[in-house]
Amino acid sequence: WELANLPTTDDDPVFRALADSLQRFELSAQPFRDMIRGQTMDLHFRQPATQAELEDYCYFVAGTVGLMILPIIATRHHQDLNETAVSLGIAMQLTNILRDVGEDMDHGRLYLPRVVLEENDCPPEDIFNKRISPEFIAAWETEARLAETRYQEFLEHVGSFDADSRPAVLSSALYYRGILDAVRENGYDCLTKRCRVSNLDAIQILVAGMKGSAP
Repeated sequence: WELANLPTTDDDPVFRALADSLQRFELSAQPFRDMIRGQTMDLHFRQPATQAELEDYCYFVAGTVGLMILPIIATRHHQDLNETAVSLGIAMQLTNILRDVGEDMDHGRLYLPRVVLEENDCPPEDIFNKRISPEFIAAWETEARLAETRYQEFLEHVGSFDADSRPAVLSSALYYRGILDAVRENGYDCLTKRCRVSNLDAIQILVAGMKGSAP
């Protein structure tokens, strides 16, 4: 990175903050470039054909965020945590997709891969018609289990994050993982409503995050 290549920062708090972070932390330019690619993928959306295509998309729009901030929240171990940060970003983006299936479909977007729908005999028409069929649930659970695997990969390494960052990172991961259970508890109705973690569960998650991040 060359600070001289950044836009004028005198009057823009965002670029002032970025310039400061570049001076203080070992930030890489690549995740920023990759996120721009992810935004381009959103502008030219097409349904993923395979699981690999979906996870690539999740990396470009969310895994990149983990890599952007990793040197700030894991100052001593960030070079060893790239895969962990990407796993958390992918898990959280998969969760967003699984929470918002119906809302996205209303905007002409279906992120569940064609191969996953086909393997579970779930026609896209079921989703378009807001039909919570056993086939839809099976396809949804295919993605949910993959997200939960990614969350677990993160949890196994959360102790390597900086102590002052750990509560926020852990609580965020636990909260997002809780969204998957909220959808299940609502009978998998992510087609007509946006399922949310209850206030009580959110408080319990926050407490668990604080306890789990204690040295």
